[in-house]
Amino acid sequence: MVKRYLDRGVLMHSLQMAKHLLAIYGKLVNDATYRPGKVTLLNCVWEFTNPSVLGGYMEKYLKMETEEHGGFESFAKLAEEYVAPLFEERGASLSIEYMTAAELMEAVEYEPCHRAKLERYIV
Repeated sequence: MVKRYLDRGVLMHSLQMAKHLLAIYGKLVNDATYRPGKVTLLNCVWEFTNPSVLGGYMEKYLKMETEEHGGFESFAKLAEEYVAPLFEERGASLSIEYMTAAELMEAVEYEPCHRAKLERYIV
């Protein structure tokens, strides 16, 4: 799956995502007590919430962001086709989700000192 994905020339860290899928699947296979029912692999990406701060670089950034989104969609589609059935055989459904860091920070409660460290990256 990874080779087929990389051959498309899509710019995304597919090997890292595949590594995480492999580790989770290994846990399913090797640990009889691990039966989550549903597994969600979250691809969290730092994105500018206001890319206009980039001035003359905004267009280039938006193009890169579009490529990132397309790469994620391609990877998720291939994982759904080839990897999800392996998880289903083990009794777990698999989903792969894309989330920006800002969205994650809204969904998760952080202690104030940790939140402050993360918020400095939200532009």
